Amino acid sequence: LHLLSRRQRQMCIRDRFIGVTLIMREVKIFLGTIERVKDFVNAVTRLDCDVDIVSGRYVIDAKSIMGIFSVDLSKAVDLRIHAEGTEAEKAMEVISPFIEK
Repeated sequence: LHLLSRRQRQMCIRDRFIGVTLIMREVKIFLGTIERVKDFVNAVTRLDCDVDIVSGRYVIDAKSIMGIFSVDLSKAVDLRIHAEGTEAEKAMEVISPFIEK
């Protein structure tokens, strides 16, 4: 549990407390340019689920443009989507242009 970020620990505790099982999907994305970052943030802010970017030991809210600019954009990063069902499908559609091929 100590390897998780503070936010993740809080989410785990909260979700166990209310009995909700959280489903997480993880994909690699490449943002690379300022324009792609702007397009990405505009796309994910419309989602109702939590979306995090993981770069090394840092976990950043993917809906925060300032947070995204704090990581190395020259390489691919992991994207974690915390959703299930139709919301997870919608999230995958929204981020599909950014998935590293």
